Amino acid sequence: MGVETLLFADAGPRDGAQAAIYGVPYDGTASFRSGARLGPNAIRQASYNFETYHLDLGVDLEGARFADWGNLEEFGSSVAMVKGVARHAADLATQGLFALALGGEHSLTPPCVQALDRPAFVVLDAHMDFRDTYLDDPNSHACVTRRVADHLGADHAVVLGVRSASKEEKEAADRLGLRTVTASRIREKGIEAALSVVEELPDRVYLSLDMDAIDPAYAPAVGNPEPFGLTPLEVQGVIQALRERIIGFDVTEVSPPWDHGQTAALAARMIREVLAQLRLAGRI
Repeated sequence: MGVETLLFADAGPRDGAQAAIYGVPYDGTASFRSGARLGPNAIRQASYNFETYHLDLGVDLEGARFADWGNLEEFGSSVAMVKGVARHAADLATQGLFALALGGEHSLTPPCVQALDRPAFVVLDAHMDFRDTYLDDPNSHACVTRRVADHLGADHAVVLGVRSASKEEKEAADRLGLRTVTASRIREKGIEAALSVVEELPDRVYLSLDMDAIDPAYAPAVGNPEPFGLTPLEVQGVIQALRERIIGFDVTEVSPPWDHGQTAALAARMIREVLAQLRLAGRI
């Protein structure tokens, strides 16, 4: 089976599914390294490396009720991408499905959030992504958290693992009340420093993982690598803590040309972590 038709490992039929995976092969606002449009298929290919059984949790994904809807079309503009993702995410939400989006760049996230009924927003990201516009594009990957905050309110959003921002972003975040937990604070105080802030949010949470939140020693193939990042185990801890609260998930910014598959493998493993946690909670 070629990569073009590959589905996420162990995905079942759409009938009876309670979770839906889909890809957004788009990187039209890339500002440093392109290639994230190839991420969804690379993640799927890497997913075949793993056992269905999750040793630590003691649950098996064999027979779990999730399906892979394949990739959306390759959009030409950020406006078209946002509209297309919004339609698809809304359709999945109407069907009552837990949606897991595969990027592609991080700009896919705001329409995913907007398709849901005002969840809290937790994003793991090296960058604050709080610009109002970047390179004349308000849908840029550098504006993700700002667009979500426009919809939900900054007090409903938390950025974890951040270690890069412009002066203007920091000033806007302080003015609007965006909460952030830096990677250095997590390194100093442990993942509990992040989880204590997340606990202050409403119960229903949309979780977004920009792979550049993770240190490039573990995940080098991203569009904008930033040293001094989180470890995979710290990200796993956030997923575990949100098991009962998470209502949607995306993983973005895997850019396959920039490594030998390790970033896609880690992204696939994080998706399986979410699926296993949903399975443990009896949700799929």
